[in-house]
Amino acid sequence: MLKDLALALILGVVVGFGLTGGFFTWHNRSKTTQISPTPIPQPATFELNLTPSPQFSVNNMSLNILEPDNNALVNTTKIKITGQSSPQARIIINTPTDVLDTTADEEGNFTSTVNLEIGLNQIQVTAIDSNDNQNETNLTITYSTNKFLPYPSTSTSDDKTQELRDISKQKAIDSLQKAFWGNITQINNSQITIKQNDTDYQLTVDDNTVVVNETGNKIKLNSLKTNQTILAMGFYDPTTNTLTTKRINLIDSQIIEKKYQVVVGNIADISQETSILTIIPTKNKEMQYQVKNNNKDLKIGDKIIVSLISDPKTANTYLALHLIKL
Repeated sequence: MLKDLALALILGVVVGFGLTGGFFTWHNRSKTTQISPTPIPQPATFELNLTPSPQFSVNNMSLNILEPDNNALVNTTKIKITGQSSPQARIIINTPTDVLDTTADEEGNFTSTVNLEIGLNQIQVTAIDSNDNQNETNLTITYSTNKFLPYPSTSTSDDKTQELRDISKQKAIDSLQKAFWGNITQINNSQITIKQNDTDYQLTVDDNTVVVNETGNKIKLNSLKTNQTILAMGFYDPTTNTLTTKRINLIDSQIIEKKYQVVVGNIADISQETSILTIIPTKNKEMQYQVKNNNKDLKIGDKIIVSLISDPKTANTYLALHLIKL
């Protein structure tokens, strides 16, 4: 009996110590887990490349017209357009009489001779590189048979030195001959202000200024009114932004509003009934152009360059002035 009691006490002590030690061990481990700091993940390190992809960059697409000057006034039926662009760029020149297609050389230089109509000639020059990037510039060139001579020649057949001086002086004068078009915003007896897009030009006029209406008949200077569209010709002083005006032609504003577009794209659809092409530009897949064209050799998927002008008879439709299949 005493042996059984002693054995029971010994087992109780052993079990008690076991449970107590297990509790303290669990408690200490639990406290350790609670106060242990949680590691904070560090952000991934990477290098951001901000260099634009060449095939989508238009910053490298250059176009610079070296001659003629914009708003030049000339008395010849032909002029040379000389400029610089990206090497081997395709150059499309739209004029009132024609569309010219040429290619810049390996250094980007190009020259093309264009014909002019009498009066105002709006010319658009478009350059397209091998990645279909485009850049364009617009020129206004006026062809007039009137030659303005503010400084009459004083040379005689025996005065060669003076003759050369007069020739040199006339060349300098010719370089200042300009023609500006715009709508009249202000007018008085000695000065007219015209606005071309967002640019104002000051014209000085006097009793010797010739004014001609749309039918070619001379009219009085004081018959001009605000909001009329005119083409003013004379000698330009860039320091004062003033044109000493020798001649004013009244012109039709609708002619001025004629604008060209050059589109590089793919043919998405061809209407069999109306000969209208649906063209999606390669640089803007969300746009499309409806273009009238009678070329029977084209098919869906063809890549083309097309020079366009709005169709005056059909809204949201264009006329193809010139089309190049690539």
